[in-house]
Amino acid sequence: MRGDANGGIEDIIELGANYVGEYSGLGIKLSAGYAWGNHEAFGLTAAGTGVSNPIAGDPEEWHLGANFTYLGFTLGGAYFGSENVIPTFSPTRSSRDEEAWNIGVTYAKGPWQVGAAWMDSEQESATGAPGKNELKLADIGAQYKLGPGVAISADFTWSEDEIPVAFSSPISPSSIEDKALALTLMLSF
Repeated sequence: MRGDANGGIEDIIELGANYVGEYSGLGIKLSAGYAWGNHEAFGLTAAGTGVSNPIAGDPEEWHLGANFTYLGFTLGGAYFGSENVIPTFSPTRSSRDEEAWNIGVTYAKGPWQVGAAWMDSEQESATGAPGKNELKLADIGAQYKLGPGVAISADFTWSEDEIPVAFSSPISPSSIEDKALALTLMLSF
């Protein structure tokens, strides 16, 4: 047993691979990754022995990604998943599994670039109650390069955060919707 028993993750191993290439003018980027480790003891008893970690299984995470470019268009997407990483307060389940995915497209011509993206994320509830925490996000934006190192952009973002109804209240509803508009001047030198 390690002397720094604090319920963390140890002996982490990560593997990843990517491919970058081009075929008849089509740019291709692909990636994949996988990580796993071991949960260490979750503290020490008065006798100095380790207390079991409240998460039953060992942590795992994985991701996939792809990006394709052609004639000014770029299409990209990614997927992420994890198990046994985030603890829970449930007597029937020890961890909150999570998954997320996104997709986006942009088009660039001359000084202009426009794009849109969508993201969806789900995480099991903290107490083991039915339902999942879910976050959805959509974004649309445009950018114009005024010159070397100077650009202006506008972005509109919509998001919705949903939690299981069992946890909602008048001050914390089961669904929260947000909208934001950002106007930006970017300087790089």
